[in-house]
Amino acid sequence: MRQFRKILHWYRDAASAAVLLLVFGYFLYAGRDIHVMLSASGVTARFFPTLICLFGIVLCGVNMVSGLISGNAARKKALGEAGEAERDSNGNWSVAVKSVLSVGIIILYLVLIDLLGFIPASVLYLFGQMCLLTESWKRKWLLFAVISVAVSVISYVFFRNVFHLMLPKGIMPF
Repeated sequence: MRQFRKILHWYRDAASAAVLLLVFGYFLYAGRDIHVMLSASGVTARFFPTLICLFGIVLCGVNMVSGLISGNAARKKALGEAGEAERDSNGNWSVAVKSVLSVGIIILYLVLIDLLGFIPASVLYLFGQMCLLTESWKRKWLLFAVISVAVSVISYVFFRNVFHLMLPKGIMPF
């Protein structure tokens, strides 16, 4: 287990980029099922999701290569300094755990958006991410809740009325 933690510590950026690369790849694959209607401008409903996924895949690829290079350098340095290689990295481990939990919250959001709808799922997602990424002594629950609701409602109104996008309504009456 200790050896795995060392490897994860050295290659955490590459590992998180690989996970996100898989997520973007899945979304790109799932985007094939987007119903395309005729468009006068030539831009269909698949354009922006495909563009975002391709951009994300490129960035993840760059981040993965960068993570492998920096991981190799850190590994060589640590193996060269045997005394320092044994030190514990609890601070960095919590960053890795937070990263995994953050990806889990994103996946949960994607599941809940169809069940609950855009606004409730977005409120829960934003609130969860703010709580996860904020130091425990800095958490302001009421402020997080107000920001989550405000951003979700404003986003819904903006995308619905400006871009005329149909967002999942779920349990909401509108």
